[in-house]
Amino acid sequence: MTLLIHIGTTKTGSKGIQTFLQRNQQILLRYGCVWPTEGRDGNWHRPLVFDFDPAMIPVLAGQVAEASHAVISFENLYEAGDSLIEHLSRLSDAPTVLLFVRNPVDWVNSFLNQMVKSHRRSIRDIDGFAWNDAGLSNRFDVESHLRRWERVFGRQAIRVVPYSRQRSSVMPVIECLDLPEAALAELTFPAENMNKAADISSLRVLYRLKQQIGVDDMERLVRGVTLAHRHLAERWIDSRVAAVPMLLGRADRDAIAAALGGPTRAIAERYGLGESLMTDGDWSEAEGARFSRPTDEEAELADALYRASA
Repeated sequence: MTLLIHIGTTKTGSKGIQTFLQRNQQILLRYGCVWPTEGRDGNWHRPLVFDFDPAMIPVLAGQVAEASHAVISFENLYEAGDSLIEHLSRLSDAPTVLLFVRNPVDWVNSFLNQMVKSHRRSIRDIDGFAWNDAGLSNRFDVESHLRRWERVFGRQAIRVVPYSRQRSSVMPVIECLDLPEAALAELTFPAENMNKAADISSLRVLYRLKQQIGVDDMERLVRGVTLAHRHLAERWIDSRVAAVPMLLGRADRDAIAAALGGPTRAIAERYGLGESLMTDGDWSEAEGARFSRPTDEEAELADALYRASA
């Protein structure tokens, strides 16, 4: 049995991969490819990481035992503890660990854009955002996590793919599964760029809305941001074809490049990726957009959304 373990990282098209698996699970099953339910919640194997219990492993092994292929997918799986990594390595004698890696400055900027859009991130989270916060720096330290997987699986079992907005992250999954042509003809694919970046104007509206809601009423925050998404989402940016707002100031960008550029380059060198991970993004210059003063129209919309969220 060949086992594909998609381990992340975040902000690299995981939603598209998991939507693809969910939509095609019956077709994949007919061709001997299992998307096991143990350790899975909906479209992702999140519980396998954050609620891991060794008792999950025999159940998982039983679900994949008769398959020719199996897929496990979660964008934070690269952060898994050593015990889980060891257990996963014993499920198959032909594993492939698939990791997507993104330019570190681009990654942190996308993370911040998503935070401003998020239904459950308050103004305190946004104002207190620091890329080198202890919790986040562990997440961004991909190279150290990758070495732990290499120690268990061996580098030959690991495939590292540079994330590109212009290429679907589903395609490397299909390549790793090595499905027959008959299966490929039946598969359906999700829309690309399912999680668009908010434009500058939307970010200012959301920021003002979150300022007004504050930090003590999570239900109102969720309602307000849900309403905002309905009003704003049509203007959001398809980052495959247009520049996205740069929310990080030059000092932060330089610091991120200095701290994470070396480890990212080390990954690129080990896996023969060239300079693809180190190329600066095509960003519009809008530094500090989340803090800039909204226009009168933006302020009026934010205020209306605030009232409607009561």
